[in-house]
Amino acid sequence: MGIQAEKMAHQDFPGMNPYLEQPSIFHDLHNSLVSRIRDALAPQLVPLGYLPVIEATTYFQIGQKKRGVAPDVEIRSLLHEPAMVYETAGDPSPPRFSLSMDPVTEEREVGQITIQDRESGDIVTTIELLSPVNKRGSGYEKFSAKQQELWGRGVNLVVIDLLRAGKREIQDQRATKADYLFTVARQHVQRVDVFPFGVEEKIPVLPIPLRHPDPDVSLALKPLIDDCYERGFYELRVDYSQAY
Repeated sequence: MGIQAEKMAHQDFPGMNPYLEQPSIFHDLHNSLVSRIRDALAPQLVPLGYLPVIEATTYFQIGQKKRGVAPDVEIRSLLHEPAMVYETAGDPSPPRFSLSMDPVTEEREVGQITIQDRESGDIVTTIELLSPVNKRGSGYEKFSAKQQELWGRGVNLVVIDLLRAGKREIQDQRATKADYLFTVARQHVQRVDVFPFGVEEKIPVLPIPLRHPDPDVSLALKPLIDDCYERGFYELRVDYSQAY
């Protein structure tokens, strides 16, 4: 948006903090938030006979230079610690043979939550927190195809888009022009409910559909994001003097 924010802080944003979209922060936020969503929903789902389960999809890009693979957990130390001393393992063994590889770049493992029937294990609803990789290029195509396949199997689809950049499946201008977007696709009524909102607006409380006639459960994301911000010490990584 190009808004100068010299004196801003996380608490100044009633909804989504746009500074958390920075790639160096959002990957950590994504992983943390997926776990917190699972934990927040479990007490509501278990009494109704469901379980929230975290699953992962790996996205690849074809024909691009390798940009490095990010670790699952990156520890950044603020102190200088003595180096560890390891025993040498001897000379490395030569390979038995080698094979050429196509220029394939592994992008990310992207976590999602599936709500499963506790007895049958059937997937009833998926909750997808979008990452940059599934909003562009072949990652977007794979995500879109996966959503269509799940919908064809009778699964409810919840999509949480906390990124302003990248493609969106909903092409209505009210969705494409919004900063952020939630969608809830319900099998029982064959309808997609759309929740667009802006940087200066509160984050909507999401209804999570289950198998009819079970009632929806609710997901309040704002307190979960605030918890991630505090526990991840994001204030040490965000430069609020920059425009967002």
